[in-house]
Parts: sequence; C-alpha cells; structure tokens
Amino acid sequence: MSKPTKIIATDFDGALGPNPFIADKQLIVDYSIEEKIDGWTRMQPFPNAVDIINGFMNQSIVVVIVTGREERFRHISEAWLKLYGFNYSQLIMIPKAWQSYTQYTQFKMGIIKSLYPAVVIDDDFDLLIAIRQTIGIKGHLITRNEDWDLQKISILLEGE
Repeated sequence: MSKPTKIIATDFDGALGPNPFIADKQLIVDYSIEEKIDGWTRMQPFPNAVDIINGFMNQSIVVVIVTGREERFRHISEAWLKLYGFNYSQLIMIPKAWQSYTQYTQFKMGIIKSLYPAVVIDDDFDLLIAIRQTIGIKGHLITRNEDWDLQKISILLEGE
C-alpha cells in the first residue's frame, strides 16, 4: 500500500519573496496594472524558499502555489517562478480581481479546503488563523527569508 500524497500549499507574494505591495505593514491595492507587473518582475525570491520548495518536490511532496494574483497574469507569474528555479506542482490563481479582503480570503480558503494540504505557508497571519480554526489545517507564517525553516515546516508536515 502506498503512502498518501502529502501536499503543501504556499502563497506567492510575501511567502516566496517579499511582497512588493506592502508599505508600513499595510497592503496597498491601488496599483495600476503596469505598477503590478513592475513590482512582480522586480521581486526577488527568498533564497531559502527556493531551496526548501525544490527539496520538497524532490521528495515527491506536492507543492501548490495559491495566489491572489489574477489569472490574466499567469504568464508573468510562471516566468518569474521559472527564472528563479522554483519547481512546483500547480499554480492556482484567482479568476478575476478581488474587490475586498473578504472576497480574497473566501477564495483562498475554498481552495485550501478542497486541496486539504498538510501545511499552509503564507504571510497573512489572520488567514492562517482562520484556516486553522475553520478547516483545521496547520499554517506556517513567512515574513522574511529566515522564516523558511526546513525543520519547522517538516515537523508540521509530519505531524498531520
């Protein structure tokens, strides 16, 4: 009998690299399309994120990136992931621009509920708490490169 597939769900902006749209710890949403594209293409990855994500993929752990980026920006997002050498199983993007934080969290929580990963990695503390309380899935908060801690994430992954 084979072991069940383990899944890790991770956010994109703020988890794989510093969110280019955070100022004074506040998310700024009033950017033009050109400014969004510029911010995303200039974002540098967290080095530990690349190593750890790729290490999980090498262990046959499914890595799904769940992002609030709109589907129409898939080519830019996939190009960035390829440029920095991220290996992943799937990239799930929001179908259209979200109008409120509530709409965004409902989208993300619906995806997480359907995937039912062992661990959710995100830079949104409130979202991680909501996922834990409503779905029962453990989360790992990322706000900087050092938060990509293989030992801590592995403990969460094994403790499912």
